[in-house]
Amino acid sequence: GLGTTLNGISTLYTLSHAHLTTDVAALVSSTAVGAWVAAKAGMAMLIDHGMATMGFGGGCISISIGLVHFLRSLAKIDGNTPPRHAPDMLEDDEEVKNFPTPQWLNRRVLNWAVVGRVGAGKSSLINALRGLSAQDSEAAAVGVGHTTKRPKPYSFTGDLASLAKNMARLWDLPGAGTKDWPSESYVRDAGLRHFDGVLLVVAGAFSDAEEVLLKQLEDFKVPCYVVRNKVDQDTENNKQDNGLCPLETLAEIRSELMQYGCNRDRIFLVSAKHLQLSDFDFQNLLYTMADDVSMQRNDLPEFAEDGSCSNQDQIFQDAQSEPFGLGDMPIPHFGGA
Repeated sequence: GLGTTLNGISTLYTLSHAHLTTDVAALVSSTAVGAWVAAKAGMAMLIDHGMATMGFGGGCISISIGLVHFLRSLAKIDGNTPPRHAPDMLEDDEEVKNFPTPQWLNRRVLNWAVVGRVGAGKSSLINALRGLSAQDSEAAAVGVGHTTKRPKPYSFTGDLASLAKNMARLWDLPGAGTKDWPSESYVRDAGLRHFDGVLLVVAGAFSDAEEVLLKQLEDFKVPCYVVRNKVDQDTENNKQDNGLCPLETLAEIRSELMQYGCNRDRIFLVSAKHLQLSDFDFQNLLYTMADDVSMQRNDLPEFAEDGSCSNQDQIFQDAQSEPFGLGDMPIPHFGGA
């Protein structure tokens, strides 16, 4: 049932921070069965660099410790109050008039915009953030020639949606600089000031339009995440062409983005199709998004405390306070329900 699954997620979160012995590592695979067996044995679960595949409901999803932290954080947020950076929170009628809330955007849930040029891998990133693969029925469409024409929301599905109380939406937005979405009015037309955050997805060189958009978002105090996708390809190519190790390539990419004005702490080098690669920043992205929205929105009354511990600390406390009984971990399912 759902309760067992959610208890299992919390147990998974805590177990992942324990040490895995060599013997268990040799026996336990990164499959759902392996994760379940490790937890049942009372040992730390084998998670390949924070990623695991687990059974939920009628099938399996990819789940990470960062994703668990992200979703559990959202369940504590009060959706009745807009983000603190939204125009109508600034008590400035002119700002409200010039930057209206889009009719298609429901601000009673938490919304993140995913923007970027065609081919940057926005859809793959949206799927990765939702724990889905491109083959899943509810995944965002990927592939050559797929172009976003209008804003489209994506929710978490199944038990993950329940974990976040169905409070999260990831929006695939058309890129700036087209006839229908001109760069000059993109922040207003796309309603970016009303989102809880903006994921600016780039692949390859950082463009002038992306630099302008980043500066606008910073000026409006909208949390922005510069997500440099497909770095697995960059590291492999640079290794073959120049003999550089992955860490050297990642340092080059990060340095180049900083030259365009990107804040080092807001740069996330990822491979949306290869989340298990430990050198990349996917987990950091999820943690940062969770912490940002906790500061931008109010907690629900039942979670409003004196603020003596951080959001991340509270997640650890919640996970550690739950039992480690044999029934806490969900039994993996494959195929039909």
